[in-house]
Amino acid sequence: MKYLATIFALSAAISAIDISIIDDSHCDGPPMATWKSVQPDTCLSYHRPGAYAFDSVPTNWAIITRAYKKQGCPGNSLANQFHSNGKDRVCIGWSWPNSGYYGAGYSFNDQTKRSESSVVSEKRCIKPDLLHLQDGQTYNATGLEDDVVELM
Repeated sequence: MKYLATIFALSAAISAIDISIIDDSHCDGPPMATWKSVQPDTCLSYHRPGAYAFDSVPTNWAIITRAYKKQGCPGNSLANQFHSNGKDRVCIGWSWPNSGYYGAGYSFNDQTKRSESSVVSEKRCIKPDLLHLQDGQTYNATGLEDDVVELM
């Protein structure tokens, strides 16, 4: 059984999903920030609200994407969730009067694909890898302090 968990953990690492927060209600605009190769059961949180786009989803994966009303992805702030249903991109958009989401994440619909390590990291919140400015410039955000990220 541990052998299978290791194989699933490695396959998740190889085929992890890219997730972006977008300053648009239906994922049509440019991203504000991007998280690269996101593992399942991890929280993504950003200081501004937006829609979340889950990209590069393997079409043979059955995942559940989630969006949260509050930063840090507390369970009581779950606002929306969608199944991938064989799509390689999932958008969790928003409509008025909702102003968007502050957190997001995903997990496997088939619980047998969850590794022991992914369960441990379930409440861990990670910062974006890339910041995208309105003028089209993109910056590597790895290692930046929170207050610097918020200024950008």
